[in-house]
Amino acid sequence: MWAAINIDSLGFESSLFKMRTGHNEPGHWLADLADVVIQEHDVETAWIAGGEDSMAFQREGIDAIGIGQKPTLPESVQIHSPMDSLENLHFAPVAMAYSIFFEIIERLIQKTCVLL
Repeated sequence: MWAAINIDSLGFESSLFKMRTGHNEPGHWLADLADVVIQEHDVETAWIAGGEDSMAFQREGIDAIGIGQKPTLPESVQIHSPMDSLENLHFAPVAMAYSIFFEIIERLIQKTCVLL
């Protein structure tokens, strides 16, 4: 089993309130797994339909998802802009997102081991 997880746009708010999960179809097993893990960390999820970097993998038939921080505050720094700098980076949400990411990986390993 192959799967790709693209992590993008983290740390532009001081807390991790909401994460987006990107996949071209709702209800995909990898998107559902990510949603469960994210919500178990008391972070809200928002599904977005494609339009992010994991789509290249999906087009090649590889299960993939994009996850990232979703803006929730009016004063959020614009991502992919000149404001996207080290001075504006908040490390706590980056650390929390990577905790979530590693838990998703652990569950993928468990799922793979069950399938073998």
